Amino acid sequence: MSYFLLFLILALSSPAFAAPEELDSQISKFEFQGVHFGDFPSVDMICIRGLCPVGEMGVGIYTGSRAHHTYNQQTTITHYNGVKISAPQFKYFDDKMFQVMFDIQCYRQGQDECIEAVKAGFDAEYGLTLLETLKNERTPSKTGEVFLTESGSLVTIIWDKGNNYQPDPYVQIFDRTLMDMARLAANPNYVPIEIKATNSQKPDK
Repeated sequence: MSYFLLFLILALSSPAFAAPEELDSQISKFEFQGVHFGDFPSVDMICIRGLCPVGEMGVGIYTGSRAHHTYNQQTTITHYNGVKISAPQFKYFDDKMFQVMFDIQCYRQGQDECIEAVKAGFDAEYGLTLLETLKNERTPSKTGEVFLTESGSLVTIIWDKGNNYQPDPYVQIFDRTLMDMARLAANPNYVPIEIKATNSQKPDK
């Protein structure tokens, strides 16, 4: 199969080529701290990466044109369900919010409890179904879980229980349709995300 034909197949199957009204219907109805997937950046946000179209530009940030423009809310939360977290980052592609990210900032011995509290908060607020447990063959101590929310967005939580330096666990929340668009724009060979619904279950309480 030629490179052009492969690109054409991927492109035509991508939501990036859907009509605006069709695209809107595919975006999950997920809201985090007043921001919905597909929203345009609000003027009260501060840009922390990329060439942001609105809002205040942070000082000394990376402004490479290939970087997804990323924002913090100028007034942001410091905790989620009682757990200390980093300032959530809102990432945009084509001026549509497609991903939220934050770190779980707990002391090492309390990380399991903090992760469970964050999961419980998300389950109560958004409804979670466990889709997959992630394993890293190159780093066996690193693992994670993938959840589907009731609105259709995905949540991943990744952590590392290595004996040496242990980074903070981190949370990624993203819309599948918009994530596919962003990844396909960066890599024409990207294969859109598939949901593995087998063996799905509610997270442990």
